[in-house]
Amino acid sequence: MGRANILITGGSGFIGVHLVSEFIKRGYNVINLDLRPPVNNLYFDNWRQGDVNSYEDLLSLQKEHAFIGIVHLAAVALQNAKSLDQFSTNINGTRNVIQLVKSNPNIKKVIFTSTQYVNLPGLVPPKSLTEYLPFGYYGVSKLIGERDVHESLLNANWTIVRPTAIWGKYHPVLVYGLWYQIYKKRYIHPSHDKSIKPYGYVENTCWQIAELLENYADETRHKTYYLADSLMSQRQWVETFCQHLGVSFNQVPKILIWGLSKIGDLLNLLKIKFPIYSSRYRNLIQHNPVDVDPILQLLGQPKITFSSSVNKVTNWLKKEFTHD
Repeated sequence: MGRANILITGGSGFIGVHLVSEFIKRGYNVINLDLRPPVNNLYFDNWRQGDVNSYEDLLSLQKEHAFIGIVHLAAVALQNAKSLDQFSTNINGTRNVIQLVKSNPNIKKVIFTSTQYVNLPGLVPPKSLTEYLPFGYYGVSKLIGERDVHESLLNANWTIVRPTAIWGKYHPVLVYGLWYQIYKKRYIHPSHDKSIKPYGYVENTCWQIAELLENYADETRHKTYYLADSLMSQRQWVETFCQHLGVSFNQVPKILIWGLSKIGDLLNLLKIKFPIYSSRYRNLIQHNPVDVDPILQLLGQPKITFSSSVNKVTNWLKKEFTHD
């Protein structure tokens, strides 16, 4: 694709800034459409303030830059939402991108970002999207988006990706959630944890997305991939961070963490912060071995090893936390 123009919607957040960086390294002119400025100021000049819910914002940028590739990242990712109304960005924003692609045949490839939660964790996805059992309203909204893509873009070259447990610098929850609790020696892990999960280092995830757009566009036409580095035991993943941060790996019975999560729910209702609550407890015990073989067979092993990525992130965390 050369020095072509690439549009990334929602490129100011955790995955977004890393994806902007990846495409810049590949020599592209990258425009990030987002309501908020990027979490890394290095990419401020790539940012254009706008809303994917506004078709006019998308069309204006398309007329100005003639994008030949789009990665649609923009989304609301609330895990405890009360209704589907909170996810208009996920549904209407995706429909606006679909409309833009249908109206501009010069857009050669588009990648739609979904989520592993289009199907309940631990369940094998059925063949038909109509048989999926999404997890929460967030999963429902993303499943609607996937169906819209399948039904609307029959002739366009698109790929759907489902990021899994993606981690790295700027993560909106892990940095001052799990990792900060480990650093402060307050983290406890459920004993006898045998859960397996798909983990992906964010720089590897962005490399996978860029490869799908740039080098494997035709091979991945109308296909869906879970994005991850590998399946790994949750215990191993957490314990490795403990080791790199110089902290003991402490285990307690699940029932104790469950009880603390209920206390946390009550305290959170009173606007009092508490490190463990029901959704975090649920994440701790979930087993979700999704099929990551298709992306790994297509692209090969990610470029950055697990050990190197943990070392890179924990070095950054130590600097981040010393300013706390």
